[in-house]
Amino acid sequence: MQVDWNVGSNRSLQPIHRKCLTAVSVIGKCFVIYSHDFISQKYK
Repeated sequence: MQVDWNVGSNRSLQPIHRKCLTAVSVIGKCFVIYSHDFISQKYK
């Protein structure tokens, strides 16, 4: 997914920034999975 580029560019950033990016990517991933499940259940 879109998490790979975060790992490389995060090393130069500050830890707090890193946590925010990680949280955002995790939330994004969960949202994608949830919405995918919701859509697939809705149109079964």
